[in-house]
Amino acid sequence: MLFINSTTTNPYINIATEEYLLRNFTEDIIFIYSNTPSIIVGKHQNTLEEINLRFVIDKNIDVVRRLSGGGTVYHDNGNLNFTFIRNGETGKLIDFKKYTQPVIDYLKSIGAEAYLGSKNEIRIGKDKISGNAEHIYKNRVMHHGTLLFNSDLTILNNAIKREENRYKSKAVQSNRTNVANISDLIPINQDFDSFRNSISLFFKNYIKNTIEYKFSSKDNDAINSIAENRYRLWSWNFGYSPKYNVKGNFINSEFEFNTNVTVENGVIKSVDIIGNKTPENLTKVIKESITDREHNFHIIYNLINNKLKNSFADSDMLNICYSLF
Repeated sequence: MLFINSTTTNPYINIATEEYLLRNFTEDIIFIYSNTPSIIVGKHQNTLEEINLRFVIDKNIDVVRRLSGGGTVYHDNGNLNFTFIRNGETGKLIDFKKYTQPVIDYLKSIGAEAYLGSKNEIRIGKDKISGNAEHIYKNRVMHHGTLLFNSDLTILNNAIKREENRYKSKAVQSNRTNVANISDLIPINQDFDSFRNSISLFFKNYIKNTIEYKFSSKDNDAINSIAENRYRLWSWNFGYSPKYNVKGNFINSEFEFNTNVTVENGVIKSVDIIGNKTPENLTKVIKESITDREHNFHIIYNLINNKLKNSFADSDMLNICYSLF
């Protein structure tokens, strides 16, 4: 089995690396990595339904859709990600217990009574410390999971906090639950680097005959290409979402309105605006500017702002645009 410890914290590169290893290698693999602040969305989810868009934009948090299904997770430099890629027999590849057991055994070795929950998450006591998902490619399975060690849980909870009943779609929904950091639940003092090193060593001893693998320049070129052609694209991270409808509202001291936006394949198909004393020009500009355009906040803001510049305060302009998301 190859053991690979990522040297980058770039989420686009690390998620692309998982795909590269799954599709282009024949060996069994363990891949360990950590990312800068980012939200990783399940393949079959509606990205905007899963995130707090205003907070994500304000904090400049990257959003990346992965290949596997399941729910949305938050990554940062206090979260360690583990990936097992193994060959197997068709029909017997999916096995959450098999791939979480080494992690659970490691956590028990450092004093945590960890166990596999009903949603394939790892828990310590009542708290979730790890989300897990799997993806099959031919006769290979990729199992990957998070390990919240000392993440910023305030940012985590704000970044993936969604407003109930705002979106309507058939997308896969995330299971919201209480999360905690492993560092707060173990009896020993350990920093993140020590945790990463010790679990890496545990994996190497747990799974015999591991060989350290370093990426060649050819590997890195291929990974960068995958990142550029999939994981850095708005069309994949947001536009790939199933058809959805989103309702919003705007209110200030002069007028208010409600919005109803329908989106298919990432493109706005219809916009309804119903309001009290809403300027007719505003309604017309919004509808004409954004129908048949990508449901992309930065694009929508620029389109509307260019037409209505100086007509509204900057804060109102932002809120008008956010009402469409």
